[in-house]
Amino acid sequence: MVIALSEMAAERLAKDPHALSTEEMRSLQRELLVAVNRCPSSAMTFAPATGHEPIPSLDELDAMLVAVARRVPVLIGVDKP
Repeated sequence: MVIALSEMAAERLAKDPHALSTEEMRSLQRELLVAVNRCPSSAMTFAPATGHEPIPSLDELDAMLVAVARRVPVLIGVDKP
């Protein structure tokens, strides 16, 4: 769904996007929202997608978390009143 929406937007933005009027941009936004609503399984279509800049893939993210976790000191204990 994300690819279809990207293609749909790219077609409309093929000319200089800065040359579009506010109404043309709003029209494109409405078209994209209508397209999303036609596919109920795409409720999070506009959510961040992993594996595309600036968000790493899930495999890369796991490796990054492990690397950072090794540098973070952790104090585990109990404070009884």
